Amino acid sequence: MDSSYLYPGELIPPVTVVIISTIFAVSFGLVFKDMLEYQVGRWQINRATQRTVEYKNPQLRLAFLGMSAFTFMAMGSSLHVLGFFTTLAYGVGAVVVVPTALFIWFQLGSMFELMVSGGSAAIDIDEYFAATKPNSTK
Repeated sequence: MDSSYLYPGELIPPVTVVIISTIFAVSFGLVFKDMLEYQVGRWQINRATQRTVEYKNPQLRLAFLGMSAFTFMAMGSSLHVLGFFTTLAYGVGAVVVVPTALFIWFQLGSMFELMVSGGSAAIDIDEYFAATKPNSTK
């Protein structure tokens, strides 16, 4: 391997870390999406016996945590490739990814509560904006 792609003290080129962490982040994201779709479908079938969408089970948490961790790694290593110092790059990555991931997780819970109380029409954004547009005739 050509050592011109390595920074001093590194074993793996930073671009390789960007590519691998991005692949894993997308993979965990797809797994998370599929598991959420399964849980929502299961809730829709069993509405009488199941009060809420069960999104806080260990498998979903692991998928979300994996997606968030690899997104953090992808962002930090991308900034590192752009010339940031390693600690600054991963620090900025943490400042961006961690609050965003927490916000998404808590919003997911409130969206599921809204969906349980009002059905899937309660979170249909397209229908909401279509209803607020005035009809224009020519």
